[in-house]
Amino acid sequence: MATDKKNSRRQDLASVFVPGTDPLAFAPAAVTTLAAQLAGFTAEPQGYDPGGAEDLVATCRPRLTAITPDRLEVPRLDIEPVCRALLTVHALTQAPPLLALYRGAAAQGEFQLDNLEHLKALALILLHAYRQADAAGAFSSGARLSAVLDKESAEVESRLQKVCEHFCGDDPARMDARQAALCRGAGARAALPAVRSPARRALPVALRRRAGWPGPEENEEGDGRASGRWHDP
Repeated sequence: MATDKKNSRRQDLASVFVPGTDPLAFAPAAVTTLAAQLAGFTAEPQGYDPGGAEDLVATCRPRLTAITPDRLEVPRLDIEPVCRALLTVHALTQAPPLLALYRGAAAQGEFQLDNLEHLKALALILLHAYRQADAAGAFSSGARLSAVLDKESAEVESRLQKVCEHFCGDDPARMDARQAALCRGAGARAALPAVRSPARRALPVALRRRAGWPGPEENEEGDGRASGRWHDP
């Protein structure tokens, strides 16, 4: 009996690897050969058509307007290249070998095939909204930012992120609230926790210098804590 069990286990282990196959392949052939199947495929992204995009806006408006503000995120990115990349991804999913995998997953209830068209539609809607806003002058400004100030601004932003993560890293919701308060222009003193630390004291100074405002009167140590009197414009 014991011998039979050992032989059975050996047979099971032997089936794990078939001589002549790739020992590092742990996916079915349909997946491992996908790159080779797509080698000759050229993705042709959907072109932008204002009229077609406007129709998509009308179709998707009820769903988009139903999204509450607290579920929205505003990433900092360049809309045009991102939309073109999304449209290229959609075009790639139309390659017969790849589309067959999506359809197979959909047949098993593991994927919603409509999402492929939703990806294209939302990319075109985003591109349309951006171009409309740009044409209306929403992104035009007479402000001029020097390279030095731009670099300092990025450094201050990075510092703010690290401080928020340090004090609120164990509570993502609280950290998001702090960052949102700062993004809305609220003072750093109100947005940061009530902790007296060198990092916290330095933030209001950095924020005001970033905005071009005079900072507090320095004390003899030069750490900006002596009078605490700010000269607001």
